[in-house]
Amino acid sequence: MIAVTEAQNTWTIAGLNVRPISTNLDKDTTMNTKGFSVAAVVSLLAVIGAFSARESISQAVRAAIVRDADNAARHAVAFDLTAGGSYTVPAGKLLVIEDVSIFNIIQLDPSGGIVTLTNGVTLFHDLPFSPISGSAGGTRTWVGGRATRFYSDPGSAVSSYANGAYHIACSGHLIDVNP
Repeated sequence: MIAVTEAQNTWTIAGLNVRPISTNLDKDTTMNTKGFSVAAVVSLLAVIGAFSARESISQAVRAAIVRDADNAARHAVAFDLTAGGSYTVPAGKLLVIEDVSIFNIIQLDPSGGIVTLTNGVTLFHDLPFSPISGSAGGTRTWVGGRATRFYSDPGSAVSSYANGAYHIACSGHLIDVNP
């Protein structure tokens, strides 16, 4: 039940069909009705404005989400490392190494990996090995590799270490960094 009171005049309205049950009206009834109508129109415009503003905000948010500036496919990179070799990360880019594989021929058990510089800290990433052939002339062939998530700073050199004759293949992508 909704009660609207103005001075000594009282309207009682029941349900949604706006049917007066009891009324005691005077000459101000027309003015009160007009004021109520104006308030209703202003409220309706405010609700419509709120919905249309939400729609434009949601369109802007969708546009921001759809944009994929750091898509790895846009800046794919692959490089090989051998003894004494290195890969220099371009300035303004962060290198993300996602896969590393190694091929090594040596007489002893192999050890090896890659070296990166992340946030100014030098890191040695060891790689696992497995033999793929028996000993021939005292040497064995070993392979290894793994999916990774190694990072290297802009302008830094990625290098390798291993014993014996080896070849390391790396793949990943570059990400733009803010200056």
